[in-house]
Formats: sequence, structure tokens, C-alpha cells
Amino acid sequence: MIRPFGISEAGSLALHAMAFLASQENPSSTRFVARQLRASPHHLAKVLGTLARQGLLISRRGPIGGFILARRPHEITLLDVLDAAEGRPAAGMCIMRTRVCRRGRCMFRGAHTQALSLFRNRLKNISLAEASASFTFRGEAI
Repeated sequence: MIRPFGISEAGSLALHAMAFLASQENPSSTRFVARQLRASPHHLAKVLGTLARQGLLISRRGPIGGFILARRPHEITLLDVLDAAEGRPAAGMCIMRTRVCRRGRCMFRGAHTQALSLFRNRLKNISLAEASASFTFRGEAI
């Protein structure tokens, strides 16, 4: 499967989970979020743990515990989430699986770097509040 700009499964799951959590007023359990996203609860738990360690989520224990955003949805961007889940891309990173070009002579002539920059700038301007309004979650009523 082609991954646009190298977004991993974990990165995609982080973006969707954060958008879902932005639509919730109370903490949501990993199991509940996993059902809504039709995702593996185990994989989601790892992703949510990473986002909590990065300061985007608060984890609450107990019978009414779960995960909740650490800041308001309009204060967190999709770029914040992606960078927290995957880290910032290395400068000059090759997008090909196997690098075959000579050093400094990329066959794309910087097109991929330009595209990545445009993509990241766009994500920097989309808040979780906007993202969560963009789609409907399936499963239980939310």
C-alpha cells in the first residue's frame, strides 16, 4: 500500500484517534476508541501511550478513566499529532525504499521536499477541532 508522505499505520491511527477524542467531552477508554476506529486495541494503546508521553493526552485511571486531550481541540494541530506519533522527518530523507541516486543528485530534483513542506504547512493549519468535524465515527453513538 502506498503511504502518502510516509505516514505509518501508527501515525494514521494517532491522527484518527486524536480527532475522535477531540469530539469527546469525557475521557474515553482505549477499548471504546478502538471500537469506533475499528482498530486493534493493543496497537491503539501503544499509540495513545506515546501521545500521552508527548503531552498531547492525559491518561486517567479508574472506572471512569481513559484518555482525554491535554489541551483544547483548537489548540492542537494535525502536525502536532503527526510529529508526536512519528517524530519529525529528517532533512533530505529519501522517499524511495532503496536509495539509488548519487549524493546530491536526486532524481526528483527536490519535488518531494517541496511537496512534504507544503503538506506539513497545511497540517500545521488544521486543528483537531476542524478535523473532528470532517467525518462521522462508526459504531456506538457518540
